[in-house]
Amino acid sequence: MAAADHYFRADLLGDRIDPNHGARGRPRHVATAALRLRVAELRAEGLSQPAIAKAIGITVPTLILHYRAELGSKSNAWRRWASKEENDNGSP
Repeated sequence: MAAADHYFRADLLGDRIDPNHGARGRPRHVATAALRLRVAELRAEGLSQPAIAKAIGITVPTLILHYRAELGSKSNAWRRWASKEENDNGSP
């Protein structure tokens, strides 16, 4: 294994590869940028934590563990989601 592989491994899209990939047991959840945006969007729409967890296919404890910042208040989630949309559309 090369020295660079020891510190960080990523797939072709730049997402981290779980070091336990291929190991026995259930794979760990990986919080991607797309999932973070989806959680913020669902929170801004007013969905509860159990509903958000079900929508992205994880448990509520996993949701809280990986998406604490996105689960803040609904107004903060809305502001983060709206600012992301503005940046994606090229608005100043």
